[in-house]
Amino acid sequence: MPTESGYHGRVTEDYIISQIEGFRTNENYLDHKRRIREFDQLYRGDLNGLFPEESAMPDDPLVENKVKNATHDLARLASEAKGAHVFLKDGEGMQATKRAAVRSSIADTIWQMGGGKRIQRKLYMDLITAGMATVAVYYNEDSDYPIFNRLDPRFCYPDERNGQLTSMFYVETMKERIAAMVWPDLGLDPEAKGDEVHISQYFDKYEVIQCVSTQAKRNTPSKGYIVDRWEHNLGCIPVAWISLDNADGHWGGLFDQLGGPLMVRNKIVRLLVDYLESMAHATLEAKGVINADEEPGPLTVYRHDETAPESFIRRVAPAAPAGSVFGLLQYMNSEEAAEAIQPPARVGVVRQSIASGSFVDSTQGTLSSAIFELQELMADLRYQINYIAFKVDRKYLNRSKPLYRAIGTKSTYMPEKDMGDFYHHTIQYGASAGLNRSEAGVRVLQDMGAGLISKEMARSQLDYIEDVTVEQNRIDKEQLANVFFQRFSSDPNTPLSLIATSIIEMAKGRTFLEIVEDLAPEIIRYEQEQQQAAAAAEGVTPPEEGVPAPEEQLALEQGAIPELDFAPPPLQQQIVRNPF
Repeated sequence: MPTESGYHGRVTEDYIISQIEGFRTNENYLDHKRRIREFDQLYRGDLNGLFPEESAMPDDPLVENKVKNATHDLARLASEAKGAHVFLKDGEGMQATKRAAVRSSIADTIWQMGGGKRIQRKLYMDLITAGMATVAVYYNEDSDYPIFNRLDPRFCYPDERNGQLTSMFYVETMKERIAAMVWPDLGLDPEAKGDEVHISQYFDKYEVIQCVSTQAKRNTPSKGYIVDRWEHNLGCIPVAWISLDNADGHWGGLFDQLGGPLMVRNKIVRLLVDYLESMAHATLEAKGVINADEEPGPLTVYRHDETAPESFIRRVAPAAPAGSVFGLLQYMNSEEAAEAIQPPARVGVVRQSIASGSFVDSTQGTLSSAIFELQELMADLRYQINYIAFKVDRKYLNRSKPLYRAIGTKSTYMPEKDMGDFYHHTIQYGASAGLNRSEAGVRVLQDMGAGLISKEMARSQLDYIEDVTVEQNRIDKEQLANVFFQRFSSDPNTPLSLIATSIIEMAKGRTFLEIVEDLAPEIIRYEQEQQQAAAAAEGVTPPEEGVPAPEEQLALEQGAIPELDFAPPPLQQQIVRNPF
């Protein structure tokens, strides 16, 4: 069916099958999937499977699995920083500023409701382990917001040019009997035992296609079935994709070279364990012992031949390991730490007996640079996600829906009206970029104390504050409540009946602000009565409505502005004699 742009769709079942066959023979894709498989083995601790020639390897590693620990540590550190959507203004003035703030709130809303926050740490792990991260953006009529779906890089086959994605294939396998139940109209065999089919998704600038294809067998070619097709008309691929920079043209993770050092250190430890076991169970040698063939034990008594010139029974101690073994063990440990970007201070190992906090921070330089790089890549990925999501929201979900963070009195948005066509923005990690949570907090406090940033900017850098404006309103409300509470409770003219009423109501579980809201009319009436009583005591008649009081009339004559409640101070002129 032709689309709005006149595109009829060029992708067929035969094209998809030919592409899948091409993936199996492409050197770049094969190398990438091999690297991911090797990482998976390292992550599981399957050193025997990765290094089968090392017969001395134990079933489970005897040393720290630095691959697994470093992967989670980097992902946790990178995801601690709060990425803020900063939209450029599409003009000048307060209205342009407000429109940018609304777009920023819309991006926050879609990121939260679409599941972006939930998959963010997993995306960091994809970058670390596979060297790429991929997110598909789509919509569902059951949801008011675009939805994000993380695509596992183990099954991704991107077609890119100069870092820009041109198309994406996502190919998984499924048991044929299960596929026959999911798609009963395809004629698949529901009784198939071990046979599998390919479930592929194809993404390009015009359409998204899901296809089920059987694997080729002897005398039977592959056969494909397109089960879903979405001609989206978005003008872009509905997939966000980013990869680590590489120098050899091959995709790969950060820890591709970590298997060797881990294997060697584990083997050294294994041999040392064997040595200790050989010491505990060393071979016995005996001379001149009558019952030397008896097994040693707590009740065994060996009898020496008194006629023999020499008699003894003892264990043959194994040869002690060379001192260089322990030096090699320490060297391999440092090599692992360097390859895994894990400074020794990261796990609390500081060789100096006395070290300052700044010294420990200085040892984290490589780690901070790696985290900063990951966050920059994630910012690029999130920009792509937002760009696609805005288009999907405008085209397919153009209805009023709540904002995750209200802007002033605006708590809902209409995609086509509030988004417009101006999507230019950045994702900024601010003070937290490349640092952990505690270091970012100290940096924010120092900059604010030095007067370099405002309190509003400082709050925006804190990951636990979702809305800076709402937080400022809460602070102002608490400060005003404290001022009123001090005046209310310390003023000797406050009626005891109001204080007693407040105490009783607070004992019932009501807040002070709720009580003030109920008592406000009575407090205002009481103040008016006090003013009238004071005026009557002094013999002063209260002014009529609309007629200024004598003091106000005097202030007006001195130049006060009628709309203001106070007169400006008189102009003070000073004449200074010229000393020269």
